[in-house]
Amino acid sequence: MINFISFFFKNYIKKVYLIYLSFALTLIFANLIFIKYWIIEHPYQMDINGNLLINKIQFYFEEPLNNLLNNKSPSNIIANIEFKISKMPLLIYFLYYFQIYVSKNLIIIHLFKNLFLGSIIFILIKKYDKRLNNLFLISCILLIYFVPHNIVSMLAITPEESILIYFIIILFFLITGEYKYKNYFISIIICLIFFTKASMVYLCFGISIVYVIHEKKRQKFLPVIFLVFCSVIWSLNSYYKTGKFTSPTSTTSLNGLSTGIVYHKNFTRTYPLMNPDIYWEEVLKEVESKNFKNEWEADRYVLSKSIKYIIENPADVTYGILKKIYVILFSPFKDTRTIEQLENENKKNPIRYSNFINKPFFIISLILLIYSTINYNKINLKIKKISIYYLSILVFYFFPYITGFVFPRHCVAMYILGFIYILFFFTYQKNFKNHNLFLKKNT
Repeated sequence: MINFISFFFKNYIKKVYLIYLSFALTLIFANLIFIKYWIIEHPYQMDINGNLLINKIQFYFEEPLNNLLNNKSPSNIIANIEFKISKMPLLIYFLYYFQIYVSKNLIIIHLFKNLFLGSIIFILIKKYDKRLNNLFLISCILLIYFVPHNIVSMLAITPEESILIYFIIILFFLITGEYKYKNYFISIIICLIFFTKASMVYLCFGISIVYVIHEKKRQKFLPVIFLVFCSVIWSLNSYYKTGKFTSPTSTTSLNGLSTGIVYHKNFTRTYPLMNPDIYWEEVLKEVESKNFKNEWEADRYVLSKSIKYIIENPADVTYGILKKIYVILFSPFKDTRTIEQLENENKKNPIRYSNFINKPFFIISLILLIYSTINYNKINLKIKKISIYYLSILVFYFFPYITGFVFPRHCVAMYILGFIYILFFFTYQKNFKNHNLFLKKNT
């Protein structure tokens, strides 16, 4: 029996199409289980025919999508003001065009999104380094998908993290690996990230600049050029709709408004136990009372008020930053609970057991990153490159969350990169060729 299992595994691992088939079937099965439990908790999001009900989607996506389906501008009415630049457009238009030209079925939407993006990741891992074998491929896939909280965050269709996690993993492989037409692919994925979520503008511009500084190839400027072009297009779109250009630090009219739920005396008293959105209604009531003419006036007012609070209360702001770092690195709890969740949980903050996998390994990845930085002149070129980009992504990704607010779901992409970084670190050690399990025998 043992010999049979050994024989089967050795032959299975040689066949990449069998590995992909196993991956695809597992992902389909995971999607179906996820959708089943999602509908149990959110039955109002699907009709009797299994179609997604656009007007029941959360996170301020429902109104823009409804407007598009009714041939109107994709805007939100917030505090009696029409916010025409409230959301970055990628996820909105993906769901809109998929409904129009492909299917409204909730299962089909989920399966398409996750199989398509998952397959891209699969191909990128396979093509990452011709010296690496299929065991590396399997290990990488498992590290991406094996933690329950991570896979739940990836399989959903909203909020933005459901697609952003995939994009950031793809970016990490592209920017550290060697691929044909690499610069074009990096440029495309950075532009997709830019159009996915407003806070990712720092990551997009930051990593593009690091890429220019670090790389030596002629086409290293392509990501910056593509990104500037996208930024100009989005800014012109804003001017056409609102009469005001966006800026790299203000890509949507909700950026400043969102600071209002963080920079006040009560934030550090309730965070991270309670979701900062509990203060959203209070912010909107104040905005509504001011009778602003447009979204940018409201945005500018709340942002100015937040900046004033930061200047006048540095100790409280610092305490808030420490709490956000605690959420990222150490908190074992689910955190950021809504009032309804706390009522159902008897005002307790339940433990999320996935944290006992995600956070210790993320901390280990940071320790290895610090080690690589201290011993920068001693480590090999591949680990140097991977470390530079891992550090850059971490800094630029977390910057807007540390200055704003961080939910556990915001951390998933970085936890997964942490797993991958650890695997890369030990794969590309100096004695790589002598004993590594991930090396092809004929290399």
